[in-house]
Amino acid sequence: MSRAYCYQCYRPKTACVCGKIKLIHNKPRIIILQHKDEVRHPKGSAIIVDLSLQQCIRYVGEDFSYHQELNQVLKHNLNKVFLVFPAVNAWSLNLFKQRYAIEGSALSQYVFIFIDASWRKARKIWLLSTNLHKLTAIELDKLEKSNYRIRKEPRPGLVSTLESIVSLLSCLESEPDKYQPLLEIFNEMIDHQIKSMGDAVYQRNYKP
Repeated sequence: MSRAYCYQCYRPKTACVCGKIKLIHNKPRIIILQHKDEVRHPKGSAIIVDLSLQQCIRYVGEDFSYHQELNQVLKHNLNKVFLVFPAVNAWSLNLFKQRYAIEGSALSQYVFIFIDASWRKARKIWLLSTNLHKLTAIELDKLEKSNYRIRKEPRPGLVSTLESIVSLLSCLESEPDKYQPLLEIFNEMIDHQIKSMGDAVYQRNYKP
């Protein structure tokens, strides 16, 4: 017998997070460019962000060079759109804050783009999507250690899409408690996945 799935968060009904979602008004707009392999991935975090933030939109694909909606955003807001990605010559978040010094309602004029994929596929999206190359990139620094205990990362310092977005918004808005509900749902999702796979599997495949 097949498992029943939620068609909103793409998780089994037993692991559905929709009832725990609290809609939050974020000031800067967030765009998530999601690889198709992540859309229904049970370990994915971007869907929690998409359901939780009022100013968030998620596009699915691999090469976004000719994505009409994205290109409209770039056309009309180019000097206020930034890519959060560790590209060559990326600014640190501190440098961005120093140069732009934006706060309050002015934050609503800015757009931040995140790529949601494994590191290898995220890099491929970046390489293929030539319209992103003209954007100033921002690399998040001084991140807390990721709680993404159910995915292996190719190098230290990498965090989930959700953790990256929460880190950026908390820093720009200076309201870390505001986005705590996203982290709570994220942590609960991870705990559920670990419980489902069993401690032996977790210890063998994910425990450092």
